[in-house]
Amino acid sequence: KKHFATPPLCCCCGPLMSPFNISASHLRCLFWMVRQYIICMILVCLTSLYCLSAFSFDRFRHITEILKYPILCSNLLCLYGLFVLYLSTRKMLQHWNTTKKFVAIKVIIVLMIYQELILEKFGKTLFSHRVSCFKHIGYTHHTWDFLEAKRWGCWLVTLEMVPMALVIKAAFNADDLQVAVRETHQDILDIALRQHATGAEADSDDCDEDGDDSSGSGQ
Repeated sequence: KKHFATPPLCCCCGPLMSPFNISASHLRCLFWMVRQYIICMILVCLTSLYCLSAFSFDRFRHITEILKYPILCSNLLCLYGLFVLYLSTRKMLQHWNTTKKFVAIKVIIVLMIYQELILEKFGKTLFSHRVSCFKHIGYTHHTWDFLEAKRWGCWLVTLEMVPMALVIKAAFNADDLQVAVRETHQDILDIALRQHATGAEADSDDCDEDGDDSSGSGQ
């Protein structure tokens, strides 16, 4: 199976890839695709905090605009790793209803990302004719329509948490949460996969030898 020919990065690269069986090294790579997002967010937040205290606000705002791009790249890489992991294990973990669990969490995340982008892009057009308290406060670093868009974004997120909670309640049963899962170290998993491959080759060799013996007996 072409495991890595999935959205959002390589969905059109299927003809350029060859099928393969996923291994422990591939799983390790997928885990790091997810973990790098946490590391990237911590580094970006620390950098933003330092810039806020060390530079002027105009320079800080310019730097934060630049820092959006590594966050976006990290977010895409994390989503790509999650899609690969989900599509590769969907049939194997079908009894756990992984599709419901995946949709319950990821749809709201994608919605929040695009919702924020739309509000930042079209906030001035949407709220220019509204009566807002932000008009009379007199902010020096942000326009009032930007802050109004942020406020509406927070309200929308609050409302979206209600259907998200209902979907998560339907997707995650109490039995799923109570099952004790024993974690396996990645090196042990790698050894088990190698032993499985070696055992399959040995069984194939035994079948070939039995076939040769039976053909010799027939002669």
